[in-house]
Amino acid sequence: METAARRYVRWVLSVHLALLVLVVAGVVYSAHEVYEHTRQQAVDQARERHELIAGQTARGIESHYSAILSDLKLLANSKKDERLAEGLKGMWVLAPALWDQMGQRVSHLMRINPQTMEVSAVYPEGPSAKVAAERIVADPANRAWLGQVRGPAVSSYRPDTGGGYCLAAVPVALDGSVLAAVVPFGTVQRSYLDPINAQDSIAAVVLEDAPTIGSAASFPGAMGFVDQISDPKVRAVAQKFLAAQRRGSVVTDVPTRGYERGGGNPLGRDDGTVPAATGRDRLKQRLFAVEPLHLPGKRSSVVVSSWMDEVDRLVASTFRRAAIGTVVLLVVVTAIVASTALQLIRGRLRLERERHAMLRRELDQARQIQLAWLPAADSDCPQACDIAAANKPASHVSGDFYDWFELGGCRVAVTIGDVTGHGMAAAFLMATTQLLVRTALRRSGEPGVCLEEVNGQLCSSGFGGQFVTMLVAVVDTDRGEVRIASAGHYPPMVCEGDSLRPLPMETNIVLGIEPDVRFVTERYDLSPGASLLLFTDGVIEARSDSGEHFALGRVRTALAGRQASARDMIDAVIEAVDDFRGGRDLQDDLTLVALQLQPAEAPAEPLAAAV
Repeated sequence: METAARRYVRWVLSVHLALLVLVVAGVVYSAHEVYEHTRQQAVDQARERHELIAGQTARGIESHYSAILSDLKLLANSKKDERLAEGLKGMWVLAPALWDQMGQRVSHLMRINPQTMEVSAVYPEGPSAKVAAERIVADPANRAWLGQVRGPAVSSYRPDTGGGYCLAAVPVALDGSVLAAVVPFGTVQRSYLDPINAQDSIAAVVLEDAPTIGSAASFPGAMGFVDQISDPKVRAVAQKFLAAQRRGSVVTDVPTRGYERGGGNPLGRDDGTVPAATGRDRLKQRLFAVEPLHLPGKRSSVVVSSWMDEVDRLVASTFRRAAIGTVVLLVVVTAIVASTALQLIRGRLRLERERHAMLRRELDQARQIQLAWLPAADSDCPQACDIAAANKPASHVSGDFYDWFELGGCRVAVTIGDVTGHGMAAAFLMATTQLLVRTALRRSGEPGVCLEEVNGQLCSSGFGGQFVTMLVAVVDTDRGEVRIASAGHYPPMVCEGDSLRPLPMETNIVLGIEPDVRFVTERYDLSPGASLLLFTDGVIEARSDSGEHFALGRVRTALAGRQASARDMIDAVIEAVDDFRGGRDLQDDLTLVALQLQPAEAPAEPLAAAV
């Protein structure tokens, strides 16, 4: 029975695979009207594939050289053995296991006096190795480079009869010498470039931004310099990417002459083997993906390229195949839906629904836990003020936070903050920061001192490059004043009668960057009935369908005539933001806190900064 079941499963899968091919063909045929869109998708996929290949290749080459430099540093930092170590006399003790590891990547190890360029030790030992080392050091370019080694570094490519090489070197602090390893380019090419160049439709090359050294014809197909590229457009693109040391891809029209399949001439280099391009050469689109190589002491990149007509042929072929058997397609699809496919789809949908429901429950639980950290709408606050708040996350959980609590003596503390990013990571940092603020502010009572203490805690905790903007305000409802300090956060809006303006205060640096920053506490007088609106950048950076920001001016417009209560102010701004973005998803968490003092019978003095 088990054998029959397996046979049935194989039969079902085979039939569905055959039917799926026919369905895809029919779908492609029916989508002929969107051919250009389909081609663009194929181009984007080709870009991603090339960038992925270039990135993986670059990381492999970087790890190749990094392992060599690490081994050299291990040798350079080890103590000198006065005995003659077997296999590396007069240099350093080299364990057999270490040489077995290095020997797969390098051909020679040398210890060189950078002042005299004397080679005092070579490994492996032997007359031929000594001659090869002295020949390498005698090269003027190598001598100049070795004399400038001040830390781990990799030289530019050097051509020779064996396929070329690079030097990897580290200085030895003990005696001022330099340990250098000869890294044959052939090992790099065979391991990382040849597998790509073996394919007919794609080519890979390591490109360096260095003057050409020696004969251009002596460079292997997988190695090149910028000034060898014959086409000026391609050369300009290569120079731009190398100068900025950035990754990316570009599709450009280039002459077909000078390009060969595989690794023969993947950049169309002017190496003397092909005539220079002329105006009569046919132009074709070619895709170049560039990934920088982060090697100390040199500037180079991995370039992966291919003709775009491969993409065009693929898309055209798909559409041609889709033109066959439309009637058969309909019959087959009906048969699939009427038989086993329906059950398979139902089973898969049930599984996906369960997974989605489980994920939704977990995210809802995380949101509920986060909301529990925020003060409730009916939290106690002084009778002389009215407080309301709102928090709308861009995803299920928010990186924004707010809080308020009494400090005693008619004082109420109000805080608002924004953690970089949004999602679970930002929510964890938000909870930590909120707890630190409560503890520090209750202890010191001063906003500036509170920010300094929280900043020190965040800098020592190490949250992986995340930082926090924050505003801390202490409102004395009896005196009608606010003491406030900011860490890179937007100043609050103060509303007094018809006047709506941001507080003229110093914002200072964000939290979590510099541990010794001083945060200034500023004091302002508030008139009875005045209101404060605290908000995060998710409010003013909300975008409309046209990409325009909500901006501070629309906050003023939304609050005009809508200051009857703190909740009325919050609702007015949220309503304006929702109307402005027209159903567009929030790009960042949106948080507001409004505090309104009870109005007095007599008008108060206008807002003024106190010393």
